[in-house]
Amino acid sequence: MWNILASWVTVGVVIPILITIGIGVLSMTPPEFTTAHICFSLSAVILMARLGWWLAFEHPASQFQSIVFAFIIFGIIGCLWLISMRWVSEREHKFTKSTAEISNPPEKKDEHIALSQPPKQPAIHPPHTQQPEQEAVPDVNMSLIQEPIRYAPGLNIKGIT
Repeated sequence: MWNILASWVTVGVVIPILITIGIGVLSMTPPEFTTAHICFSLSAVILMARLGWWLAFEHPASQFQSIVFAFIIFGIIGCLWLISMRWVSEREHKFTKSTAEISNPPEKKDEHIALSQPPKQPAIHPPHTQQPEQEAVPDVNMSLIQEPIRYAPGLNIKGIT
């Protein structure tokens, strides 16, 4: 049974599923940051455990090659884990900051200024300058407004019979 659980096929399926779950819970409303941290950490630990087992018991290379390979691979996995933890933490910080701004909106300074200043007076033109001419409003044909609207036969409009 341990052969099946610790096989590369199982690890190759479980790790992408954990990473997908970690990314997926961040798209929920509200995001599950703790679950994302756990999923990314578990995927890193499982991959490192399987690689450690492979290097210690299944890899037929020399000791120097195993040490160099382990140093490079564990370093890459550690860097990816660190990047994923920082990414989730940054998203969590942005989310908590935006949530705090929504629950406690900052006071608008413009409203206080507008309320403290008296209303503006209309512009007064001196008598020696000519005021701009206003455009005349065309007369509306009142017969169009007073005449009932006719609809096409068979047209049923709500409220009109």
